[in-house]
Amino acid sequence: MVMPLRRLLVAVTCLVAVSTASAVALEAPFFVWDAPKNALFSEMAIHPQAIQMGGTTYITYQGPDLNPNIVAHDSETAKWTGPVQVGVNPLWDDMHGAPALLADATGRLHVFYGGHHSALLHVRAREASSIAAWDQLPPVADRHTYPQPSLRADGTIEIFYRDSGTARKDWVSRRSLDTSGATWGPSSIVLAGGPDYGWYAHFSPEADGSVHLAFTTVDWVESARGDSWARHDVYYARRDSSGIWRNAAGTRVRVPITRAEAESKLRVLSSGTANTNCVVAGRTPGGDPAVLYVVGQGGGAGSYRFRFARYGEEGWVTSEVDATDHFYDACTWAVAEGGELEAFLVTGGTMGIGHGDRRYLDDGGAVVRYTSSDDGGTWSRDTTVSPDAMGAVFNNPQVVQGGNARSRLIFTEWRSGTSISSIEALGVYLWGSEGLVGRSFPVSVARVNGGDSLATAVEVSRRAYPSGSDSVVIVSEASAADALTASPFAHAARGPILYAAGGLRSDVVAEIKRLKPKVAYVIGGREAVPTKVEDDLRLKARVASVKRIGGTDRYATAVLVGIRSGILRRGGTVVIANGSRFADALAMAPVAAVNGYPILLVAEGAMPRATANALEAIRPSEVIVVGGEAAVHPEVAEAAGASVRLGGRDRYDTASSVAEFGEARGLRVRHVVIAGGASFSDALSAGVYAARLGSPLLLTRQDTLHASPSDYLDARSGRVVSVRVIGRQDAVSDAVLARIAGILK
Repeated sequence: MVMPLRRLLVAVTCLVAVSTASAVALEAPFFVWDAPKNALFSEMAIHPQAIQMGGTTYITYQGPDLNPNIVAHDSETAKWTGPVQVGVNPLWDDMHGAPALLADATGRLHVFYGGHHSALLHVRAREASSIAAWDQLPPVADRHTYPQPSLRADGTIEIFYRDSGTARKDWVSRRSLDTSGATWGPSSIVLAGGPDYGWYAHFSPEADGSVHLAFTTVDWVESARGDSWARHDVYYARRDSSGIWRNAAGTRVRVPITRAEAESKLRVLSSGTANTNCVVAGRTPGGDPAVLYVVGQGGGAGSYRFRFARYGEEGWVTSEVDATDHFYDACTWAVAEGGELEAFLVTGGTMGIGHGDRRYLDDGGAVVRYTSSDDGGTWSRDTTVSPDAMGAVFNNPQVVQGGNARSRLIFTEWRSGTSISSIEALGVYLWGSEGLVGRSFPVSVARVNGGDSLATAVEVSRRAYPSGSDSVVIVSEASAADALTASPFAHAARGPILYAAGGLRSDVVAEIKRLKPKVAYVIGGREAVPTKVEDDLRLKARVASVKRIGGTDRYATAVLVGIRSGILRRGGTVVIANGSRFADALAMAPVAAVNGYPILLVAEGAMPRATANALEAIRPSEVIVVGGEAAVHPEVAEAAGASVRLGGRDRYDTASSVAEFGEARGLRVRHVVIAGGASFSDALSAGVYAARLGSPLLLTRQDTLHASPSDYLDARSGRVVSVRVIGRQDAVSDAVLARIAGILK
């Protein structure tokens, strides 16, 4: 298997940038810790991603760079194998290339992946019941999206997918001509699309060759106008074991199924203007066709309802399972080993922050199991499957195909927002009747650095935004003042912070081209960041939109940054920090960024007019002062209306106090980021990286690990899986890395 040249060069660069200092063991509740946001896809569209065969559970998922990976778990020995990367996903910046999994008649595994209006790639394991070695087979289709493979009774493979090779985007079926899946017959249309509409569909096969189909329509015109939620109504059809498609009542329907045929014979729900999603089909224990779906409008608590529709003597009868707050909260259901129905729903969650369409920033929540003993007539909340972790949300549950009670469900940790792959720092989970099935990991302590501060910022950008970014934020390497408040802004704008030194250096230009941002923000006045930087952004980096945010001084700039980001709002939380001492503001950056708190600046013993005016205008409900009384005088804190002060004996102690406070405000300590307390540029880069990880930032001296971060890490040993030290040895020595590794033992 040959990795494309572009991907290979990036991989080598990152390898040079990180040197591992030590590795010790950590028992974790997840089986992957370095996955991107979309490690698993919604079961409605791509499935299965987990199957059980011979007592072993096999799980395929999108790993780093969205490449298809696979792991195996033996339920008897509790041993994990893998992960093994089985292919190279050409869609490194598009989550839709998620893999689907199948075991053929000989027990060899197949993975289908890599398509969003592009080729359906296919790899096959060389040996039965093994994930060690894989062969690349010819693509199954030239243009496709959403693979859903299954094994037919005669041993051949059938795969349903949306055909992107035509303007109509029909849903089609294709069968292999042999039991090895090496050759394929022609495709046949099941669902016919139209010029202005299409379908999202879920095909659920049974052992006898019958297939349940649930689908919802999508309005391509509304979608093209920017409303990707333009999905309405719910439909159901079934292919019987003889190959004939019928409706729930048993009446034969014509294939390809047209919109007219669907509306006249297959309708389960007429949703009107309400949106529908997460349609999952199957059969109840009593043998009745059934569909689980979500329907609603708007956003916020209770705006969407998970409903279960069952077809019986009275036609379609619908029951409500529970409510949630978001269109993209996913669901699945199955028949449990005891014969009762079980549904796994993503409910609740928290409101998101940031730019753009807020509707995309609230998805994810807790994964909850519900049960029904009356064929879906009524439902009871059984248990919360996902862990109770402060600030963590989860999504995309999928039932393990053929799984037993101990190996029942997979789901992934989630990052709300529009970012495609997010940073590779999230967990993937396996759950069963005995709880979460975790594994042991080596704790990684490593350094991320470049040849200087500009190159280090580039390395951090590559790791924080591996799939590109919506924006990029440019600050002056020589002037810390204007950049102090940039981290929350950059996080809200979904982009990294890079440095300018008079103009843009070639490696910075190259990184901006890789990111492909829609807009570049220059923070600070023209004395700090000259107009040449704006010219370089347009002419060299090819950024279409360049915007400058700069006030008359650092205090006014901080206010303007808060206003532009949309996080300086009436009645919210505001952070106050010293504008002349960079360490306190930067230590607070991850907490502020994750929660959408603007950072405003003050002098040691004075309240600047710009800051005072902003506080008077917005009347914040909470004011967090960062730094001791030497940094922010008590009178200044009082004038600001301080609610909380986070301070310590020095900058290192303050940073540790901020980290502890951050855990109550959504930061998690699975990952910890550390920077030298004497290096502004490294600390700024570290804050951006920590915010993307949702993790705390600690500061230390160059030659010895300060007592405060040492105590912080010691108290959390057994919870930390990775530590990333930002900067060169002249900022944080290798001796400090060795000390960190020793503490985590």
